[in-house]
Amino acid sequence: MSTKGTPRSDELAVARINLDFLTNPARIYVLCAFIDTSTGQTIAWTQTDGNTFSKETLEKMIAFRTAIEEDIVRVMCGGSATVTARTPQTPPAGIGEHVDNSKEPRQA
Repeated sequence: MSTKGTPRSDELAVARINLDFLTNPARIYVLCAFIDTSTGQTIAWTQTDGNTFSKETLEKMIAFRTAIEEDIVRVMCGGSATVTARTPQTPPAGIGEHVDNSKEPRQA
């Protein structure tokens, strides 16, 4: 059995954005609310799968990340940031690869 009806929502509002730069390509996960503006009531929630966005949106996401990093450098380091190009890469396998800057293979 199924139940059918007409949704009362007439507006969509983004509630939460999660940017994942550890995947290649980067992904955007968004939580959205469907709202009935006549009552202000949230009718339903939906989530994106990270693959929903256009090339233009992904380019703006990268620009947004750069702006955030520049702000953090300004606050944490007390000056202007130097922007360098990134090479996309597959994320390393574990936390050791994040904290160990050596190029030598690790021995077990």
